Amino acid sequence: MTKTILKEIDQENWRFTLYESPDSNWYGDFIYSPQSFVDLSMLIKLSDEEKKSTLQNRGFLIELSEKIRNNHKDYLNRSLNKEDFEFDWKIKRKLIFDLTTEFMSGYITIQKTKLLSEPEWKIDSIIREVTKSQNSETEKLELDKKIEWLIENDRNPFINYAKELLADLITNEKMNSLILSMTNGKFLDSIGIYSNQSPVSEIISDYVDKISGIKI
Repeated sequence: MTKTILKEIDQENWRFTLYESPDSNWYGDFIYSPQSFVDLSMLIKLSDEEKKSTLQNRGFLIELSEKIRNNHKDYLNRSLNKEDFEFDWKIKRKLIFDLTTEFMSGYITIQKTKLLSEPEWKIDSIIREVTKSQNSETEKLELDKKIEWLIENDRNPFINYAKELLADLITNEKMNSLILSMTNGKFLDSIGIYSNQSPVSEIISDYVDKISGIKI
């Protein structure tokens, strides 16, 4: 069965999220508490009259959310199965995750190739620069382990942002904030993306082009 895609068009924290379907129907996901300290939500399709009332006065939805919160049993017969729908924010989250995973894979490959071309003394020098110490335990590792360590401890702020995007429990708000930071022109200029035509700069620029403007 084909799922109906719902696009978020409004939200009131801790009350409701309003969605619109491709055929212009409106759906509200309303928060309610079946028992103390337990918050759930129910998705219902707004009637034509409810949609009209919302268009006239957004406060109607806030009042409706209060009715559902206080008397949720009266609305359970209108509750829809969320598995029958595809929420656009989930699609966008997956797109961001997939693009970021692809970017990180390409970036790591470039860095590994670059580091493997360096003599081991240069690798040790980079490690000392990162650890701010001489003769660290990391320098005693095998060459491939040293390279893995350097990649894991990459100090590029752009890469740190990308790693945060891949965190399991990241919120939509945090994702939006990270993308705004990563695609900020001044930030990109400060890390040399525009002035340095290297493979790393090119792959970052390509990734930025793909994620710019994505907002959950």
